[in-house]
Amino acid sequence: MAHNNLGAAFAFSGKLDQAIFHYKEVLKVHPYHLIAILNLGKALVDTGKDDEAAYYYQKALRIDPNNADAHNALAVMLTARGKLDEAVWHCTEALRINSESPDTHLNFGNLLMKQGRINEAGLHFAEAIKINPDYAKGYHAIGVVLARQGKLKQALIFFSKALQLDPNHTQARKDLEFIKQTLSAYEQ
Repeated sequence: MAHNNLGAAFAFSGKLDQAIFHYKEVLKVHPYHLIAILNLGKALVDTGKDDEAAYYYQKALRIDPNNADAHNALAVMLTARGKLDEAVWHCTEALRINSESPDTHLNFGNLLMKQGRINEAGLHFAEAIKINPDYAKGYHAIGVVLARQGKLKQALIFFSKALQLDPNHTQARKDLEFIKQTLSAYEQ
């Protein structure tokens, strides 16, 4: 599948319009090529074409209803659109299919945070770092939960760990500085 490989190369280099073109070329010849469909969906999301991406993720699920990646991707899109009940269903399905995905646990946790279900979210974030102890996003997410619970010193530890694992994690850096300033103000 030369076009799929070209699409992946263009996507990796940030040339998403060219990636989309090549993924669609694959689908002209092989309309049920699941990898090309999923890659196309991601490229479409990354270019802000969410409606078209949703179509392809749904197509992936028609081909393989047990595709955890498609369920997870749809859940993220639905969460962003505020369709939280549908997103919960897709996250639940993704985890039923593959409970070992730190990304799905992170996304489900973020969704639960939007619903105000902070403790449940924390459990999913903890599961994400249990699966992948080097998962900076998971440590950051637990830090956010702890900060919202008022456990600022504990949050500081998790934000620091996230930055240790990923020094370029900008949000973790911002949150760490905010917590440090907050703690400093309390100590004065």
